[in-house]
Amino acid sequence: VKRKKDIALNAMSAGWMNEFVEVVIGSCILIPIGIGYLGIDQVVEMTKTGGLGFGFQTMPYLYQQWGGVFSIIAGVLFFGLLFFAGIPSSLAMGTPCMGFMQDEFGWSRQKAAWAFGATILILGLPTVLYFNEGVFDEYDYWAGDVSLVIFALFEIILFAWVFGMKRGWDEMNEGADIKIPSFMKLIIQFISPLTIGFIFVMSLPDLWKNLSDFSSTPKLVARLLLLALWIA
Repeated sequence: VKRKKDIALNAMSAGWMNEFVEVVIGSCILIPIGIGYLGIDQVVEMTKTGGLGFGFQTMPYLYQQWGGVFSIIAGVLFFGLLFFAGIPSSLAMGTPCMGFMQDEFGWSRQKAAWAFGATILILGLPTVLYFNEGVFDEYDYWAGDVSLVIFALFEIILFAWVFGMKRGWDEMNEGADIKIPSFMKLIIQFISPLTIGFIFVMSLPDLWKNLSDFSSTPKLVARLLLLALWIA
């Protein structure tokens, strides 16, 4: 990011638009369809396990009700667009990893891309080969639930307390297209760390329960792969 590049407005607009589309519009589409076709009891049961596959179960069921060729076309279009939408997201997530390998190891962009692709292949294969053993859910729990909270807590502490709130505030406002409200200092420095820390502490019983479960070898291998990725 260039020194005078706007961060405040871009981050705010991207975050708000992303959450609006995912939460508001997504809920308006999936929840009525799910309750209407699957029933409230089935929807509640699905959300107890995280609701990760909620959309992948409700939308196909809806398309089946349309019948004939139209249902096939609608399904291909929906999941085809979903597939292509995932490509730029994957590229966006992979670019920082490739940049790190280029900077730290002096690798070429092609070599970094091959290394990143090989890593994703190694981590992704168990979710396909051992899906029924719960490997995918294991990845989702440790990467999507646990890691999200831990890394968010580390980042907010590093930014607000190690890097310094004053320096960070100056960096955010330099070249910004909007003026960040001053109350955000309080939120960033105190409210966010305390809230995230509270969430982490309250989740420790479930964390320990999952950590002490050694009943499945594939799930244990999935944890070790994620641990190796974090250490690397």
